[in-house]
Amino acid sequence: MTVASSGRRGLRDPCAHSQVLVVGAGPVGLTAAHLLGSAGVRVLLVERNADVGDDAEAVTPDDEYLRILQRAGVNEAIHLERVLLAALAQLPTVETSFDTRLFSLQQRTDRVRAWLGPTAGGQAAAALDVPYVLGCDGDRSSVRELLGIPMQGRSCPDVWLVVDTLDDPHDQAYGMRHRNPRHPAVVVPGGGGRCRYEFRLRPGECAPGASPPFTLVRELLRPYREISVPQVERVVASTSHALLADRLREGRCFLLGNAAHMMPPFAGQGLSSGLQDAVNLCWKVAEVLTGRAGDPLLDTYDTERRPSLQAVVERSVRLGDVAMTTSTARARLRDLCVRTALRTSWGNRCFGEMRCRPDAPVRIGAVVPSLRGRTDPLVGTALPLPMVLHGTARRITRLDKVLGPGWSLLGAGVSEDDWATVEEAGPPADRRVDLAFDDPAPRDTSGRIGIADADGGAHAAFSRLTERFILVRPDRLVAAVFDAEDAEGVTLHLERFALQPLPNPLDTPATSTAAPVLAAVSSPPSGELS
Repeated sequence: MTVASSGRRGLRDPCAHSQVLVVGAGPVGLTAAHLLGSAGVRVLLVERNADVGDDAEAVTPDDEYLRILQRAGVNEAIHLERVLLAALAQLPTVETSFDTRLFSLQQRTDRVRAWLGPTAGGQAAAALDVPYVLGCDGDRSSVRELLGIPMQGRSCPDVWLVVDTLDDPHDQAYGMRHRNPRHPAVVVPGGGGRCRYEFRLRPGECAPGASPPFTLVRELLRPYREISVPQVERVVASTSHALLADRLREGRCFLLGNAAHMMPPFAGQGLSSGLQDAVNLCWKVAEVLTGRAGDPLLDTYDTERRPSLQAVVERSVRLGDVAMTTSTARARLRDLCVRTALRTSWGNRCFGEMRCRPDAPVRIGAVVPSLRGRTDPLVGTALPLPMVLHGTARRITRLDKVLGPGWSLLGAGVSEDDWATVEEAGPPADRRVDLAFDDPAPRDTSGRIGIADADGGAHAAFSRLTERFILVRPDRLVAAVFDAEDAEGVTLHLERFALQPLPNPLDTPATSTAAPVLAAVSSPPSGELS
């Protein structure tokens, strides 16, 4: 195994006392490792390949995608894996091991035993005991296979050719569909001269996984631009799948990203959905490991993510049927509809800003969707991200930065008496923030941060919630919107998830035979080698 820790390779015994094993160093695994490591969780990240990839992961990332990356300390979406790996080097709690393969998993009451070894063989496998395993190892997930979790859905036999180019003249703000019935195409301009072309191939032109000849690439691009070999950043031929795992959790093991779901690329949500998996799960794992939450919180990963994933997969399929039609008449109608939609705010959001996510708010899980028969539409959705004035210096910053990494409670124009009532009820809140609508110079008070609207965004997002409280989870999902008199009910509802003082599984193993270090063994248990 080749091991790296904080940028160094060759470290001995890298896995001693690891709390989470992350399998797969793609964007989702790297993001999960960063989120966990930033929360103080000790992580071992293993990757069967010798290094991360250099491919451009996203040509036109949406706002939620960028928000997630910023939480991981990353502001560059191109060559994402390389940037995320460099960010991990700054976290002393995260260690990485490349050329390392997961051979077997064995679940126990208080831990998972994983057998790891070099991808190329030639060295004995080693056993690692950890409380949790995150399978972020892609569409051919070893974790999913070892757990025996099937996927449901369908695969499309058509082959698509995806070409990422440089020095491209296209500078439109939206993806363009072209109605060539022989090769339906989608052109997605990006920043810095990058552009992505997606073509539906005819039978026999290129097999999935094969290296497409440059002559084919040049011929397909000819109607749109001239291309030379150095201007092709990446080219891949593949089929698409619309699949979702039967379950995202199996005991102490979890599936994320393509290990859990696969979808056609037409909604542009594949990678973003995987990153949202990591954001949804990692704070919950950290809460349980620190003893602040109990195991029921981890069950909400599946119940919260599944409706959204199902909706995104279905939308991706529908968009693909429309975008890649071989019917000239349907293509003309499609293009007319897109041009018309771009004249509306909805069309600009969907096609111009690539915000094609279906609305799927969380209604079951660690949220309080209804109080006294009322359901606020903000509950179960991502908190808006306005600019605010912060503190007496009136610094302008994004609300995310004010809230911090944990649970936060935002009071929108509430009174001191209401704050006293809510604080006595004790809903989970690591940080309390007082949003003033009528005070341009907010002041911090005892135990609370004062903020005010900076540019109208906060007023637009929260003015209808005056004299109410907004409880925000660490993943920036709104858990509850409530009046002071409902604070006790909110606390009672969330206690089963967020307020159980359970011990750290590593500190108090269920049996005296637990082995918290990497131990060399001759081979994994018989019948478990994958």
